[in-house]
Amino acid sequence: MGLLLLAAAFYAGPITLNLACGSAKVSFPLLSGPKSKALIAAMLPCGQQVTVLEDESGHPGWLKVRAKTGATGYLDAALAAGASGVTLAQAPLYLPPFPPPAGPPSTPDCRTTPGVIPQPVYRVEPRYSEAARVARQQGSVTLCVTTGEDGTVRDARVVRHLGYGLDESALDAVRQWRFRPAQKDGKPAAAVVLIEVGFNLLAKAGERPEASEIAVSQYHEGYNAAIARDYRAALNSFKLAAARGHADGQFAMGKMYAEGLGVPKDYVLAHVWLNLAAGNGSDLAAAARDELSRRMTPQQIAEAQAIARKGPPQ
Repeated sequence: MGLLLLAAAFYAGPITLNLACGSAKVSFPLLSGPKSKALIAAMLPCGQQVTVLEDESGHPGWLKVRAKTGATGYLDAALAAGASGVTLAQAPLYLPPFPPPAGPPSTPDCRTTPGVIPQPVYRVEPRYSEAARVARQQGSVTLCVTTGEDGTVRDARVVRHLGYGLDESALDAVRQWRFRPAQKDGKPAAAVVLIEVGFNLLAKAGERPEASEIAVSQYHEGYNAAIARDYRAALNSFKLAAARGHADGQFAMGKMYAEGLGVPKDYVLAHVWLNLAAGNGSDLAAAARDELSRRMTPQQIAEAQAIARKGPPQ
């Protein structure tokens, strides 16, 4: 570090720094602020040259730099100085940022409670009406549900209809559900959530539906919680979206386990979720999985693949 500061004292022109690859050939996270929990602005491949805008005197342990792309942010000074002796397993792993949600956090008719998700602990299955069977009607009824601090359903109404008596059937069933109450500041709290009740007569074997509007809403809630660094709430929402096959939700689960955000760091589970997301068409997850694989043993990779073949972890 002393060499970097010395160079700053003797040269009036811009100072450039080569991000050494060393034996690890890692990418360098360019952070939005001078702290390890700051958002990642970009990932800089090793071998790239950056311009140093501010040395460590402003923020000890951090260099403010500008990349060739014009992106500006902060680099860990120890890594930027060329920690070429670091092994790949020891090098910090930073995956790309959580993808911004593609849809709104709720429908116009149902403003959901961000960051707090009640978990169903008792369900009643809805009745398939005879009229719907005769008409071969299928699909989903979307309900806006208010749960209380005691986990009961205080209110439920239809915000996306299916007809043929299925709306009423969905309401009758969900009103009997019981939930583990949402948590806010460590205490049980009321919450408004979207719940999708599915009715399917015509599903074909092996058919995989696209991520539902509910999964999009759950991912949006997880994204907002993650940006606020409420990783426990983010994990709950991401997991619900991921279980529905939402690729970005599965990537988010992989990122949280890979970086230890709200959960103990676990490369095997991270690989599982990234592999599932890649299978759902996420190029971002495929690249992240491949980067993660370079830090894992063959035994760990085999274990992760075996888990992934069974579907999303519970």
